[in-house]
Amino acid sequence: MFVFLNNFVLNAQTGCTLVTAYGDTTICSSATIQLNATPGFLSYQWSPSTGLSNDTVQDPVATVTGPVNYVLTATGYGPNLFANPDFSLGNVGFTSGYTYSTSYSYGNYYVNNLFFTSFFSEVIDHTPTADGYFMSVDGATTSKDLWEQTVSVTPGEDYFFEFWASRANVTQPTFEIHFIGDVTGDVIMSTVTGLPYGGTPLWVWDPYGTTVWNATANTSLTVRVRTISTFTAGSDFGLDDFTLKPLCTVTDTVTIQTGSITASINGPSVICSGTTTSLRAVGGQLFNWSTGDTTAVISVSPLTSTTYSVTVIDTGGCYDTAYFFIDVLPPPAVTITGDTAICFGGSTVLTASGGTSFLWNTGAITNTVSVSPATDTIFSVIVYDTSGCSNSTTQTVSVFPLPVVVGDSLICYGSTLTLTVDHGISFAWNTGSVNDSINVSPTTSTTYFVIVTSAFGCIDSIIKTVTVVPIPVVTLTGDTLICLGQSTVLSASGGSGFLWNTGESTTSINVTPVQETTYTVIVQNSFGCTDSLSKTITVAGTEDAVISGDNSICPNETIVLTATGGTIFLWNNGESTQTISISIDSSSTFSVVVIDAGICYDTARFSVEVENCDVLLTMPNIFTPNGDGINDNFIPVSLQNIDHANLIIYNRWGQQLANITNLLAGWDGRSNESECADGTYYWTLSYTDKYGVSNNMAGFLTLKK
Repeated sequence: MFVFLNNFVLNAQTGCTLVTAYGDTTICSSATIQLNATPGFLSYQWSPSTGLSNDTVQDPVATVTGPVNYVLTATGYGPNLFANPDFSLGNVGFTSGYTYSTSYSYGNYYVNNLFFTSFFSEVIDHTPTADGYFMSVDGATTSKDLWEQTVSVTPGEDYFFEFWASRANVTQPTFEIHFIGDVTGDVIMSTVTGLPYGGTPLWVWDPYGTTVWNATANTSLTVRVRTISTFTAGSDFGLDDFTLKPLCTVTDTVTIQTGSITASINGPSVICSGTTTSLRAVGGQLFNWSTGDTTAVISVSPLTSTTYSVTVIDTGGCYDTAYFFIDVLPPPAVTITGDTAICFGGSTVLTASGGTSFLWNTGAITNTVSVSPATDTIFSVIVYDTSGCSNSTTQTVSVFPLPVVVGDSLICYGSTLTLTVDHGISFAWNTGSVNDSINVSPTTSTTYFVIVTSAFGCIDSIIKTVTVVPIPVVTLTGDTLICLGQSTVLSASGGSGFLWNTGESTTSINVTPVQETTYTVIVQNSFGCTDSLSKTITVAGTEDAVISGDNSICPNETIVLTATGGTIFLWNNGESTQTISISIDSSSTFSVVVIDAGICYDTARFSVEVENCDVLLTMPNIFTPNGDGINDNFIPVSLQNIDHANLIIYNRWGQQLANITNLLAGWDGRSNESECADGTYYWTLSYTDKYGVSNNMAGFLTLKK
């Protein structure tokens, strides 16, 4: 026998779950209240029972008419005192008279998640844990202690006991449960017979030996489970989840109170029209305003005198209604008097009325303010009456412009300037003109004077001095004749700003014209006066040097070469004419230097090939078309300077066998795709050489394969 013992000592009340009772509230009068408590206890007892729908359930309904305290007493479990009650630690924490073995035999047991017999192949652990361990048993043939464990207990405490079993065969075992106290001794608590047989796929687990035991004077308890049946066959069963827990008694209280509330509203009772104020309700937790708002504080902006109401509700359902009257005062009637139009540089006095204190947008706090705006300006004032209510108004003061002379103060020498008066209807110039505009062309600095009256009645005298400034003296340097492909630099002077017709704005530009081109520059001085100057550049050597003539001749023939692209010609043979005649007997290269306008030159080169002009055409007298790649075709032995040819083959009877125009391919010894026999054949050949001369040839040939 293997013995594994773990004693677990715990005060019966230690670790007991506390109970919480729910339903604390405050009511205004009679009310129906749902009570509730922490679930999972064995029993509940509410006291007093007056007004309760049921005083022994977890969640009774209480009907109350006044303050009351309900005390809940609940009975529950403490922690399990058994060590390894679900066998998750294996074969430890208990003792057994059975033999621990993996062998399937009477009186053996095994702790694992699988049984050693096929009867347990589908048994699933009763405890919902990952290991799935339980105690599988093959019943003994004699009565024997099956499971035993000793724990410490507290005298006088109640304990709850049970275990779970599942049968895997038809024979019904009988369990005898012993409680052995260190004071009371061995007491048989119960004898259980007839486990129900489980079906597939899972065997049925059921609780056994369920009882409540009082420790009386005992301080330790040994629980022993025996099998007292005699098994001869089919005695397989499983055990799991042994429980011994102290019974705990815990209490909690629900307090129900009664009460009442008084609603009130705080806020100003008098406001000015167009303003917003806040109203605050007190006396509860929920608020229903006549405005539809549901918060304690609301903002209101009444246009006329208004009464507001709020119903205040507390958490117990008590409510009260309060009313609040707000008197809305009208705003003061504000006006502004004074001139609304002035000439530029003038002023006006604006006067506000309608109240006792004033604030202008100029910062002034008097009822009158003197203003001299330079442009059209809006002036505003806020006026307060004796009640503190305010109103505002605005007044626009229009500013009429004084006449002005429009025109430049500087004029370039030789130019004309127009002076024009704006915003006037009558004019008197010191030139004698009475028009709004005069054209002037002073040669020296001159002062002009005009007296003007505007359409708004504004009169002003205007002096305009026109200063005459000189125009720049422009110079332009650079070449006026260049060769094609050459560049030249054009430089301008006489001012501080430059603009060329090329788009450039520098003092100097680098140009490379390909034909005669005119370049213009506009020069500006520091006063903005301008003048322009142009320069034309002529481009010489615009034609390339070229030599024309035949590029091939026969030996000692004369060839004519002609040069173009200029007016002066210097040949490499010493001649200086545009055209030269030469006779050569070998290939040569000629060159000429061509000069244009006396400054630009170019060189041309021309190669003349001296060719072999002999005409050669020689035919063989035998060929062997046997497919060996040697002498397979009847073709010329020599061929030179032949342009066109026609070869005709005849047999000995004069019949035409082939007509060939490609001498290089020749005759392959076939006629109409058929091979010709060995023998002698006749051929004729007509041809034209590269010089246009036509000739004929004829002869015999031997075909031998």
